[in-house]
Order: sequence, then C-alpha cells, then structure tokens
Amino acid sequence: MKVREKGSTMRLIILAVTVLGWWFDACNTTEPQPPIPPVDTTSHDFTWTMQRLGDGNSSALYDVAVISDSLAYAVGEIYLRDSLGNFDPNVYNLARWNGSSWELLRIQFFTICGQSGRTPYPAKAIFAFGQTDVWIAMDGSQVARWGGNSQTATMCIPIAVKKLWGERPNSIYAAGYAGGIAHFDGVSWQALSSGTTLPIQDVWGGVNPRTGETEILAVASDPFTAPDRKILSVRGITVTALSDNGISTALGGVWFSSGSSYYVTGGSAFRKSNPGEATWTDALRSQGINVQYLDAIRGTAPNDVFAAGANGDVLHFNGGSWRNYRPQTGLTYGEYHAIAVNGDLVVAVGEDVGLGVVAIGRRTR
Repeated sequence: MKVREKGSTMRLIILAVTVLGWWFDACNTTEPQPPIPPVDTTSHDFTWTMQRLGDGNSSALYDVAVISDSLAYAVGEIYLRDSLGNFDPNVYNLARWNGSSWELLRIQFFTICGQSGRTPYPAKAIFAFGQTDVWIAMDGSQVARWGGNSQTATMCIPIAVKKLWGERPNSIYAAGYAGGIAHFDGVSWQALSSGTTLPIQDVWGGVNPRTGETEILAVASDPFTAPDRKILSVRGITVTALSDNGISTALGGVWFSSGSSYYVTGGSAFRKSNPGEATWTDALRSQGINVQYLDAIRGTAPNDVFAAGANGDVLHFNGGSWRNYRPQTGLTYGEYHAIAVNGDLVVAVGEDVGLGVVAIGRRTR
C-alpha cells in the first residue's frame, strides 16, 4: 500500500514538472506582442485667411459648399454700392471662390411662383454633388440648380428652406421653417410630416458602411424664444423623434459619420457613438472648452470634425482633442452660420458688422 502511494505521488510530481516545463518553454518562445497603437488623430495645424464681401447694408453669408481645393460656393445676400454710392437693390446671392478670390453672381428665382418674372432674392442654403450640379435654395420656398456656369432650373417647393442635403440628384431633402421637411424624388417635391412646428436648422445624411442603410438626421430649435428642441430621424418619407437627453440648449447643427460618431451643436457640441444611445455627452465641456453658441458642424471622419458659431469660434476635433482657432478666426460682433470641409480645406461663412465674412483654413501638415 505504501509503495503504491509513493509511486502515485512520484508520477504526480513528474507530471507537474513536465507541465511547468512546457509552460516556461512557451513563455520563452512566444514572440513579443506589438504595442497598442495610439489613437488615430489628424493635424490641428491650419493657416487662416479672412475675407469680407459686400459694402454693408446687412450683407451676410448663410451657407457654403466646398467642392475642391480651388472651388467653393457660398450663398447669402451681398450688397454693393453703385457709382453714385447707393446700394444696388439687386442683391448678389451666390459667391464663387476659385482658390484665391471670390466672384459675385446672381441666381434668379421666380418673383412669384407660377409667374414668369425673376428676382435675385437672398439665398439661404446650398448643396453640391459636384462642380456641375449645385442646388441652391432661396430664403423662401424655391430651389434652383446651378450647372457650374449658368442656372439650369428653378422649382417652387412646399416649404420655406433653411438647409439642403442630397443622397443623389433624384433624392434630395429640404428642411426649414415651421418644422418643414420636403423630399425631391427626381420629379416632384413632397412635404413630410415632421411632428414639430419648430424651425429645422440643419439636416445631414450618410450611408452606414455596416448595414448599407442611409441615415438622415435633422435638428429643430428656435434659439430666440426658448431652448425647445427636436432631434429627428428621417427614413424615406417617415420622420421620428430621437432622445435629446443630456442636452439643455437650443440646437443649430448636426453631422455624423454613420455608424460611429454623431454630433449635434448649440450651446456646445454633443456626441453619441450611435443614435440609439440614451444620453448625449457634452464633448466640449468634458475638455474644459466653453462656447456661446455653435451654429454649424461638419466633418470628413470621426477624427476630423469642425464646428463654428458666435464670436468667431471655429473649432476642430482631431480624434483626441478639440482646438479653437479664435482669435485667428475671431469676429467683431458677428457669427459664422455654416462651415464645410473637403480634404485639407475648411471654409466657414457668416456675417460681421454688416459684411459677409469668410474664414478659409488650410491644413499645413
């Protein structure tokens, strides 16, 4: 009996030593693991150029589209004086940038829908599919098409427009006053029921790379009355409200990289990683950054996001941190109403002391 116990004990000891030997050999032969890669960031280094358009009379720019590093369009109302020093009543509502200077142009809208007369009313929104297909909305209920060198179409639509976003030329969304949302299917415009009468300040969309579905979000708010707000999801012609938990301010802008990073702006920039999350996070105050009001936000990727608004604030998120470029982009009393980016070029437009104002940023590395 004792011999058998001793033999069993010795076998257990030998087995344990063998296993330990294998374990030490495995540890000694395993290749070293690569270090955890750092967070992917983009450069904060931009040089800024400031330009002002118009001679006064409450000139302003309301929206902008950047098509390439040498072509951008801005829309608004730019007033010039004539040879006698009087303001020309025919406003310039489109400005084209060629990489160095701005050319003022006029889009002619119907003076009254259904009649033949034309008037260059102030323009409010712009969306470009490319240099030869640019959509421009007046500060009212008309949309025009610009072919790069001339106007190609003018349409009356069922809402008054503040912003445009297009999936393709035969699927365009307009959003604006009194909760108005309308969809163009390539033939006609259809008004959608948004469930709110608040003015819709911005609309943006994108395709989720994992599901292939198109997502469209809009924000509705009236910052001049009360901080009531709506965050809306648009799917086809159906509009539903999403949670605004974590937000206590009016809202002015929306942008997202579908499936990964969602932003709305107003009294700060608020973020989710997906629209189904219960609560929005204040992305700026978490880094100790305070702003008065951000009208607009756009980006190229989750690590390359730009926002702009009151006091000349223009901010950039590079994937790790936010940077404010004021005072380079600072204004006297005005604000930026819109911002757009293409590659290493970013353009913010707005108004300051009665003039249209443009801040052009170029990434230097």
